[in-house]
Amino acid sequence: MIKRAYEAGADTLPSEVFYFPSQAQSNIYNLTYVESKRPLACSPGNLSEVDKCDVIVAYYRPVRPFITVADPYPNKHSCAIHRFLSNGHSLNAVVKHLDFVYLPGASDIVCTNALFDSSTNEYVIGIGFVKDREKGYLNIYGSTSEEELAECCLSFSELSAMPLHLTHTYYLSPSTGKLQWAFILSCGNPLKEETPPSPGHFDSAFKPPVRVFAQLCDTTTPKEPKNNAVPDSDRLCSTSSSSTEPKTTRRTSSESINTIYGELSVTSAANLFPELAHLPETTILYMDFVIRSTVTPMIRLAAFGAQDGWFAVYETDMNQPAVLRQFMFSHDSAITHVKLFNPDADQCDFNANLTCKREHGSEKSGSQRIDLLVCSAFESAVVYTNILEANTLSLENQIILPQSADFDHVNCASVGDYDFDGQAEIVLGTFGQCLLFYHWETTAKTKVGAEQTHSAGEYRLIAQKRLIAPVHCLLPPLDLAGDGLCSLVVLSSRGLHIYRHSVEFVLDLISDRLSQLLG
Repeated sequence: MIKRAYEAGADTLPSEVFYFPSQAQSNIYNLTYVESKRPLACSPGNLSEVDKCDVIVAYYRPVRPFITVADPYPNKHSCAIHRFLSNGHSLNAVVKHLDFVYLPGASDIVCTNALFDSSTNEYVIGIGFVKDREKGYLNIYGSTSEEELAECCLSFSELSAMPLHLTHTYYLSPSTGKLQWAFILSCGNPLKEETPPSPGHFDSAFKPPVRVFAQLCDTTTPKEPKNNAVPDSDRLCSTSSSSTEPKTTRRTSSESINTIYGELSVTSAANLFPELAHLPETTILYMDFVIRSTVTPMIRLAAFGAQDGWFAVYETDMNQPAVLRQFMFSHDSAITHVKLFNPDADQCDFNANLTCKREHGSEKSGSQRIDLLVCSAFESAVVYTNILEANTLSLENQIILPQSADFDHVNCASVGDYDFDGQAEIVLGTFGQCLLFYHWETTAKTKVGAEQTHSAGEYRLIAQKRLIAPVHCLLPPLDLAGDGLCSLVVLSSRGLHIYRHSVEFVLDLISDRLSQLLG
């Protein structure tokens, strides 16, 4: 780990304060985060829990011919959890390496995603990997402790196609009527030639581009067997439980793998996520989901970007469930990233997907505007503005991000208020080893209704930050230390980078704005 000094005379954007070199390979799907429920060490009596995040990086490490005791990476597969602590003046980091069970030695980790299940107080992580380039798997792990997460396997599912992007969203549980998480996995080309399915099997020869892994008791019917069953001799680790906790997801030491969570059939997945039934037969490279709980009925927005340049947004009534509207468009190159966001900085954090609670509760009663950011491999990144009110994805509501195609193709993006001006900035990560920061500049305001106005303007490139390697992935703005100050987390081919404002800069900014208010 290298701790960097803050740049003298830094502008209003965050600067790199941590760099964790990587001695292993990674890709655009190997970075995720999870909400941490650890009490702050500086909190009085350690009784205060705050919303903070831990960063998880998965990577592949080649086997070394000689391994010493001092080698911190003894295994081929590894996930590193990065925790950050603040004492009010400085930020310190702690890195812990986890080696997950049910990960064969000759396999590559392709994708990962994590969440905190507030209904069971468990950390949950999904890991997609390929063994010998012939077999693919998705493992789901869960535990009330991050330290024991690698030892508690909940689901072990075999895949017939290459796993790609893994994310999670929520659905209304048919059994409880409450929101329940589900992992959504996009898959690519088949890993090997498959034998035709047996007659009468519930799954047809059609292999959907996106698959769902969720709670089986919500979806399994007597005619649908559980796939990939593991013998009862392979037990889950023991977890403490309370009689007051929900029985639908709480496990006991007598329950075996794949009895709680697993892959849903095509029919069950389409019943809970009808938007998936509308996807074309193509390779989905990236997905984004937003839950709008402040509207009636509750709405789920889903965005998909494909390898052939196709992308779409679906608006789904979660109570039915049924697709209400769908918008489609296409570019001339592969879609590398899609992002649904509200340009109002007070409401753009619902994309963070920290937990079910934060994802739903962060959308306030103000602006309901939704924009869509689309990044392409060989074209400029664009924003489609106010797609729900415009009721379209077209050239009419398209805004091009200038110079976004000048630094090789764009791999990833992040949206958040990184300069504390009340407007969300767009950050693009490029293969050309550069971070591009875009700011919205208003040119005119148009009155729409009694209380709403729409601003006409454009995005302007305000800063470029060079890195030592191509940028693989960006996370949304995250409070890593529990001090309310969000950071920009960047994964490059050379390691993990943390961008953050200095405490002195923030204090000076607060002092200046208080002076303006009181003066």
